[in-house]
Amino acid sequence: MNLLGNGLIFVALTATVLSAIHYYRSAVSSTQSVKSARLWLRVGAAAIVALSGLLLSLLMQHDFSNGYVYSYSSRNLPMHFLISSFYAGQEGSFLFWVLCSAVIGLALMHHTGKRKSEPWVMSVYMGVQTFLILLLYAKTPFLSVWEKVPQLPLGQLPADGSGLNPLLQNVWMVIHPPVLFLGFASMIIPFSFAILYISFSSAGV
Repeated sequence: MNLLGNGLIFVALTATVLSAIHYYRSAVSSTQSVKSARLWLRVGAAAIVALSGLLLSLLMQHDFSNGYVYSYSSRNLPMHFLISSFYAGQEGSFLFWVLCSAVIGLALMHHTGKRKSEPWVMSVYMGVQTFLILLLYAKTPFLSVWEKVPQLPLGQLPADGSGLNPLLQNVWMVIHPPVLFLGFASMIIPFSFAILYISFSSAGV
């Protein structure tokens, strides 16, 4: 599963880079079609959704061969805290952030497509998305428990995880991080439009 997860991260990164390149080419050349950019955007978003589903599935199954699951969950956690352990650690937080921005990117693609600003806005947006996925690539939640916790005997599967930090076992843990990361991801929208208008202003358009 860890190999599958890291493979999906690579697919998402590749698709996002290709989408950004195709959008930029469409922006600078009116003869270029945005169809390829849209296709790669959807491929990248699908890979990120699959990644998120995979990590959530590992948490639900208490698969302690995964280092992230071992570090941030345990068998005695209530369901709402087990789900919120998805974004309890840095690696899961990056994945949730990328997931939010991928979903927002799909909506923004349709919005800008109707207003003839899609190539420029989405090339900036996908550039930022590429950077976020690079963070996820560097801090992947798909490491084995023996890579994550080297002091554990190699090959010996833990019977239980370390559990969620008691300070995080609060109802606000379920609500606060999703709202926070939705806000972070949403800020890419005004940033993309701002870069578009700054570029046009400096070009005297």
